[in-house]
Amino acid sequence: MSSAHPEGTPRVLYKYRHFEDENHLQTIRKGTFWFAHADSFNDPFDLNWGFNYGGARAKKLEWARDFLRREKPQLSEEERQQFAERRIEELENNPEELRKIAGWHIQQNKDKFGICSLSAKEDDILMWSHYAADHTGFCVGLDTEELLRIQKRQARLHEVLLDLHRIEYQDKIPDINFFDAMMSHPKKSIVPFVATKSSHWDYEEEYRLLLYDHPNTAYPLGIRVVEEIILGCEVDKENREEVLSIVENRPKAGISVYQAEKHEQRYELKFRELRGGE
Repeated sequence: MSSAHPEGTPRVLYKYRHFEDENHLQTIRKGTFWFAHADSFNDPFDLNWGFNYGGARAKKLEWARDFLRREKPQLSEEERQQFAERRIEELENNPEELRKIAGWHIQQNKDKFGICSLSAKEDDILMWSHYAADHTGFCVGLDTEELLRIQKRQARLHEVLLDLHRIEYQDKIPDINFFDAMMSHPKKSIVPFVATKSSHWDYEEEYRLLLYDHPNTAYPLGIRVVEEIILGCEVDKENREEVLSIVENRPKAGISVYQAEKHEQRYELKFRELRGGE
């Protein structure tokens, strides 16, 4: 997978957080972000794998032979071919079993990565309501240039693989051939499912940072990745002071803190600077 960011990636991407979960403050204390398992998402259509099972018989046999090479290496090429032909005939006569096999593969792939959802927007009233506890939480801005440096460094050190994808919004579930997907590189085959959502969600302008082989993991991107912090328009004084205290004691200077406020004439937010970058 390329370590480059999608074309047009903004200079800053945002993560909405709240104070009800103490772990959320780790984003500004240590630059630690949560990479959730795909099964935890609240949209039942998210990561909906719309496989089709058509294609030439030769393609199906190639998939079956490839599977047998991994699972039954003791078979000869002739035995593998005979076994593959029998297996494909069985599956063609029992499509429900093929769908079960596909479901198993889907779950195996979903178990291989964690997702940190980000947004290009810091001023969306709905997201402040949904993801920042009715505007009482905060929003963390990530420096995407620093994020790219982290991705490249971690890949070079062979520690973890981080990959950023911009969500594409559409009305139809991706329709991908099962046999093609199973024979492609695992990381390539999951991209259309990870990076496609219903157009109902397009207001979020979402980007997804994938952490391969680490679902449900709190991963430290590092303190330098945090560019700015925005406090919700309904944040209480105690939480505001806690955030300001954390920022003042951080080893990296240059973090701006803003207070969101309700606009007097329009249904929108405006931001007042509490602490400028140094």
